[in-house]
Amino acid sequence: MYIKKHNCCDSGQHEKCGKDVDAGCVVVEGINPPAWSKHHRERCLSIGEILQDLYDAVSEIKDAIDVTELGTQCETCLDYGVSDKKELTVGRVLYAMENKVCG
Repeated sequence: MYIKKHNCCDSGQHEKCGKDVDAGCVVVEGINPPAWSKHHRERCLSIGEILQDLYDAVSEIKDAIDVTELGTQCETCLDYGVSDKKELTVGRVLYAMENKVCG
């Protein structure tokens, strides 16, 4: 992963812009990673480590809330209110369940 300089650097807007730098070489100060981060005890992190940690966390969250497999067994008893499974969200599933139980 590389930090690329942008066109704005060529126009003189950012005086500190230089050549492309490996993201692992750009250290960020003042970051206190949250407890869920695998880097939560570290204080000297690179942009590359921070971004990879965030990408991993987002991927885990997306996998955990994936509801695309729902609907095949309950099509006759639960109405999710969508015609395309790509529109199915955790919120819609919970609403359909709430409607069925409490409605």
